[in-house]
Amino acid sequence: LLELLGVGASPTGPDKLIVRIQALSNAENPPIHEVEKWYRRLDELINDCSTNDFAAIKSAFKDERLILTDNGAWETSAGVFLHANEEDAPGAETVRGAVRDLTLWRKIGVEDHPTPELAIKWLQSLPFGPLSDEDFRRARALLQRHARRVWDECQHWLSLSRRWTPVDEFDYALTLQPLIAWKHLHPWVKDRTANLQDLPLEVSQSGPFAPIPLLADHIEERFHRKETGAGEPETRDWLTQLGLELQRIKLRDDEETERIRALARALTEARWQTTRELEIISYIDGKPAGTPRRVDAMWSDGILHAEDKPLGKLARAVALELGRSFRNPDITDAIKLCFDRPREFVTEYMEGNFTLIPREEIEEPTEAGASPTDGAEDEPESTVAEDGTESSDGSKVEDVDDDTFDDDANDDEDELEAEAGAEAGDEHDEPETDEESEELVMKRRLKEKPQKPGIMERFALSQGFHKDRANRFYDDRGNWIARANGGLFPWELRSAGGEIERHYWPKDHCLEREPLQLEAEIWSIIEKSPESYVLVLANLEGAPVEVTGGQLREMRENGELTLHPSTYRLVFEHDQSS
Repeated sequence: LLELLGVGASPTGPDKLIVRIQALSNAENPPIHEVEKWYRRLDELINDCSTNDFAAIKSAFKDERLILTDNGAWETSAGVFLHANEEDAPGAETVRGAVRDLTLWRKIGVEDHPTPELAIKWLQSLPFGPLSDEDFRRARALLQRHARRVWDECQHWLSLSRRWTPVDEFDYALTLQPLIAWKHLHPWVKDRTANLQDLPLEVSQSGPFAPIPLLADHIEERFHRKETGAGEPETRDWLTQLGLELQRIKLRDDEETERIRALARALTEARWQTTRELEIISYIDGKPAGTPRRVDAMWSDGILHAEDKPLGKLARAVALELGRSFRNPDITDAIKLCFDRPREFVTEYMEGNFTLIPREEIEEPTEAGASPTDGAEDEPESTVAEDGTESSDGSKVEDVDDDTFDDDANDDEDELEAEAGAEAGDEHDEPETDEESEELVMKRRLKEKPQKPGIMERFALSQGFHKDRANRFYDDRGNWIARANGGLFPWELRSAGGEIERHYWPKDHCLEREPLQLEAEIWSIIEKSPESYVLVLANLEGAPVEVTGGQLREMRENGELTLHPSTYRLVFEHDQSS
């Protein structure tokens, strides 16, 4: 009777149960009781299933993240444990307590406790490239715990860009000392830099990590913008005295002692220069390594440049800038405490906290005023050459591969000129001048089909503006959009009173379809005033959209946008945004 009613003679297998668990693992907020219910059903099935069904269950949990952990993450059978001690295995995920007693877990290969060997095995299974948030968090914890074993046995490490990278691809390392700013650096620098910030100094400076060149040794900071305040560079008593006392320092390492004393002689001759605005850019081997950034202090060519701020706000910035050269945490602390203090205090502090030789034993410096940094002298600003090989500060930048961009160097200007012609053109006769014969001739423009309006005209109309005449659009409130007189941003929005509210850089280009090439100077302006300087681009449907500098910076921080050097190239990261 049951067979006639259609009841199956044998179980249907685990496929439907696994499909349900897969669907729950992809849900944003899966109901916990549903997940646990299907785990229990699968536990009942696995006791009497066939060999093929058992292999299918084990394979599914091994290859896919189908196990919900106590922390709310989803893991494979190799990435989760039944029990874990946070002290012995930091970051280890465990099966949820309510279903931890199921026999299912041991049968599919879930281990009871994590061990160093299992940690290494899990790390060896990670794919090369960017890691998910869960994998990155766990890998980072394991690297702190088993640093030397991971480097030697896995032959991979985490880069500054959070990529799992073969160790032979690293050119630099970033450690706690010296710790430098790095988030502004270009992706190619982050990809080639091993992230050793989580390791103690005694570990990062020994073993397999010691031979890796430090990123700080190869970063050269140059002035990108420097507006000097009133007055000449001046000496500061506390700086001079600190340099004199550091020349007396005695360390265990003779070579390090000489390095510190050489820097101290330069510090003795250093002069203080107040600056209205200080902006620098990082270089590696003469190549731009990051975007320009504002700083409060810069030690270069024997002068300590400091922004015009209250001294209380400069103390930390000056200490970090000078400490970047000395690379000694105790000296960095001394700079903080001696900042703008009397000479007597500086001497008393140094004698009480450092081993110093007698003052009469200090060797006379052979060259006074030498700069400890490699900062280049100010170079005259120059324009970008037609081939795009020279940046705004006169330095060379990398060429863009021909197979990456099909547009020529003057593509933006050509489009703006074509756009102006499209907006100004009509179907009437128009006189032209023949420069060779200097005769006026009449030519009729024969159009086979209507010409598409330019991106700025389409944008203005979509914002409720009405075309008044060529290159000018008004709205009902009296605001208008018109061409600007010169400048890198050829369009501007003005209020009814005539005040400029926004500057526009138009391009009939979809950023999500292909990379966008920008001049470095344009990106620099956008970063300084993200809401005033705006790109007008096209979306996937071809409609004009306004992209503010604030949106671009947020997309870059979220990993949706990648900024490449040379003339900057904006690449929309589809995988990150989905």
